[in-house]
Parts: sequence; C-alpha cells; structure tokens
Amino acid sequence: MCGIGAFLDFHNHSQPVSHQQLESEIDNGLDFIKHRGPDARGKWVNADGRVGLGHIRLSIVDPSPSGNQPFHDSRGDIHAVVNGELYDHERYREQLASEFDFKGNSDCEIVIALYKHYGASFLSHLRGEFALVLWDAKRELFFAARDRRN
Repeated sequence: MCGIGAFLDFHNHSQPVSHQQLESEIDNGLDFIKHRGPDARGKWVNADGRVGLGHIRLSIVDPSPSGNQPFHDSRGDIHAVVNGELYDHERYREQLASEFDFKGNSDCEIVIALYKHYGASFLSHLRGEFALVLWDAKRELFFAARDRRN
C-alpha cells in the first residue's frame, strides 16, 4: 500500500518558513515511509504554507501517471492524498462523471468527487481499506479519516 503525510499549521509565525523549506520537510517525512511505495512520490504545499500533503505511491489499480497524488480538483480548491483501496469506485465514477473531471482511473480519485457531491458526509459513501487527508481551501476544512476496521 501507499503512504501519506500531511501538516496543518494553526500558528502565525513571526519568521515565515519558505515554501521550499516546507516541501523539504514533507520530503523528509516521506523518506520515513518510502518503503510503502516505489512507484511515485508527490507533494503539495498551499501558497500560504499552512497546509501540506505528501504521498508515496504503490501503483495497483491505475499504474499510469494520472494516478499520482496529491489529487486536486479542477479549480485548485480541494486537495487530497489517499492510501488504500476503495471499493465500488467504478460505480461512483459513472455516477459522478458529469460533475467531476476525472484525470485517470485510480480508485482513490473518487474521494474528491464524492466530497464535492456529498460534502462532509462523503465519508459515509467510502467502502474499502483506506486512510485519507483532504483540504478544502475555500472552507478552510481539513479532513483526516480512515476506514472503519476494528
């Protein structure tokens, strides 16, 4: 399985940290979990440096580069990293194709589409083995969730 990392900074720093330094910190974190995915590595930090997402990829469902993460919606407002396997992704892909511009065939790409369609209740529609982090910049909403395994 893949690996994910994220940060959310609540503080206003007297000495701002550079974007490059934040990306470096994400890279350092991803180095700790690099064994979880040899196929790709991705990171994203928002413009003000308050939110960052990182992903290490093990390609299974969609080995193409279009499945690389973090995922972003077409407006650049919603961002997500997902680890795991999501069931029924084909059904949701068909259901939401008119509302969401899917870039590839990754099962994990449905997370943003479900969030845009259902809002916070999107979590009740996810089935599978997963962990995720989602950032909605417009609402300044940060989600971290995992499946309901015991």
